[in-house]
Amino acid sequence: MFRTTPALLWILAAQCFAACGAGQAKTTDGTQDVADAEKAAPADAKTAEDYGRMRMELAASEGYDAYAIQIGERLRIDQAMKRWKSGDVVSTLKELIGVLDFYPTSIEAHRRLADMFEIVMGQAKDPEARAAASNSEKYYRAIADGLVQSILDSGDGKTPESAYQVINISEEYMVLLYLGLKRTGQALVQKDGKTFDRLEVQDAQGAISEIHFDVSLFFRR
Repeated sequence: MFRTTPALLWILAAQCFAACGAGQAKTTDGTQDVADAEKAAPADAKTAEDYGRMRMELAASEGYDAYAIQIGERLRIDQAMKRWKSGDVVSTLKELIGVLDFYPTSIEAHRRLADMFEIVMGQAKDPEARAAASNSEKYYRAIADGLVQSILDSGDGKTPESAYQVINISEEYMVLLYLGLKRTGQALVQKDGKTFDRLEVQDAQGAISEIHFDVSLFFRR
């Protein structure tokens, strides 16, 4: 089990917000001032529409490779989880932030950062350190939730015509996770010049249904 101190928590929170560009104030050691970070967290009032636009802009950017990003994301997150299990919190943070360097709309990286700070927050004894960790948790959780909501707002997934639009397969996995669905089957479907992932899924009660994802955007590349 890792050990945390108030100083470590402050550094973690500062590094996280600095990495995400939340504010400009710097401390003498180069990390962002946590007080500034705490002010920045509530100000990140992006909507699901904003996050959807960010995802589409990334997918339309020069050199975007859905498969390369997915592989890179998986490798860095797996490495982060190994660091976490070994008790190395700072290296875990660096690996997860590293994902955001090349994949800034990674739902899983934001969700895992939020989960990490939620655990760290529970171990913090110092009130100010706990508040810093809490702000970091809320910040990353809001982004993860906003990114997922932007996908859910793109359709209802019931048919190819109302399929959820995704920019890589990782987004499919995260939508299933948020909806509490387990994949039991999969087929690639072509319709009206578009490509869709048709997944057979099972909910917590055992009910089977289908969910559709429009994967045309990255299948054309």
